[in-house]
Amino acid sequence: MFHRFAIFAVFCSFLASCGSGSNTLKTDFDRTLLLNNIAEEIILPNSKTANEKTQALKEAVYAFVEKPELGGLLDAQNAWKEAYLASMGITAFNFGPGENGLVGDLVSNIATFPVDEAAIEQRIKDKNVNFNDFKRDTRGFLALEYLLFDLLSDNRRIFEGFRTDPARAAYARALADHLQDNLKKFDSGWASYKPDFVKNNGTSAGSSISLLYNEFVRSYEAIKNFKVALPLGKRPGQTAPVPKLTEAYYSGFSNQLIKKHIELIEGIWKGTKKDGTDGTGFDDYLLNVEGGKALVELTLQQQGLLKISVDANLPNDKRLTELIKNEPANVEKVLIELQKGIRFYKSDMSSLLGISITYTSGDGD
Repeated sequence: MFHRFAIFAVFCSFLASCGSGSNTLKTDFDRTLLLNNIAEEIILPNSKTANEKTQALKEAVYAFVEKPELGGLLDAQNAWKEAYLASMGITAFNFGPGENGLVGDLVSNIATFPVDEAAIEQRIKDKNVNFNDFKRDTRGFLALEYLLFDLLSDNRRIFEGFRTDPARAAYARALADHLQDNLKKFDSGWASYKPDFVKNNGTSAGSSISLLYNEFVRSYEAIKNFKVALPLGKRPGQTAPVPKLTEAYYSGFSNQLIKKHIELIEGIWKGTKKDGTDGTGFDDYLLNVEGGKALVELTLQQQGLLKISVDANLPNDKRLTELIKNEPANVEKVLIELQKGIRFYKSDMSSLLGISITYTSGDGD
């Protein structure tokens, strides 16, 4: 269904096998360096930023619902965009402090989409702000987005709705509180979890490398599967596009979020430090195993092709929903490039580094 690089055949020919037998490869690479760099230069600073931006969002929401006017609404909308964009920086670290217990992990609680509009409205009517349940499509950034944005950009309708319905204001405050609680818990959790994360440097299931790698790959697949393929109607069982299933459907902020998410994935792979310089990442790990140099070169090539496609086909000044309706072939070009990356990040990396995939994607890859 999707294109593959012909060079894969050459790449596989000099491996003992593609996808088997590579677990016996030996390397002197110090995985502690990778884990420490990812924690110190990516997770901790990104978590701090997300926490601060979400605190600013909470303050903006409180100020707006206290006095529902256009200026306050615009401030809250901008704060929402900044906070959700910042949260993309931690979306691939859904383990350790990201495991929130019985009601789901961090990403499930703050970034589930699409939201259930009817259920949100019923909760507002019932004055129900208890989020200790499995209705994750009634909370998080996307539920708050539903309250703060209008598809027709009818901001007057939004702030008039808050003026006339105190329960709506209460629900918005509760959503902002819940988001802040989750981000604060993640941030403080990582401050204490980091030493154990760095120390647990094996490659078996449950090791930090395994947890990091599996969430890294799963997060990349989420871009392809749910942020692009799902609204484009390309998931198994779909027969037509469903634009309403886009992330950030109401604000039209989908393209920027996709780009930020891709940037995070590439940053983890490269070990990019908070100042933008190169650090120890999975690319360095690969360079220390047989066949790794070829895979690094192929991955860099594909990352470049993906960026070109995303920049050309997902412009920030157009809504993804409109692109799916009017330019579906262009959106599918992005999907094809995302699909190509699965091979590099998932099957080939797993094989060369001897790290097993421990989750089920149901993706057929």
